[in-house]
Amino acid sequence: MPKRSSTEAIRRILFIIRCESVGFSLDEIDDLLGLRTNKAMNCRDVKENATAKAVAVNQKINELIQIRDALGRMLIQCDDNSLSGECPILEGLKLS
Repeated sequence: MPKRSSTEAIRRILFIIRCESVGFSLDEIDDLLGLRTNKAMNCRDVKENATAKAVAVNQKINELIQIRDALGRMLIQCDDNSLSGECPILEGLKLS
């Protein structure tokens, strides 16, 4: 394996940090690093990875919105003075 300059190592580390900051996993970053160093690849290949990540992020956002809404409905029903056996939050979390 050829030696890399310290400048290239710093660039690689900054690339990894930036990838993590926008949600890429280490495996996904490894794929992107491979694309980055493979001169035969084109931007379309990178765009496919970024598109897949954007789709996954949107799915996660939708899941989180559903969780937030479900918790909000439970909180609205809660009377702070209810006994725990009558707590709407606990009832909402109970398996039928």
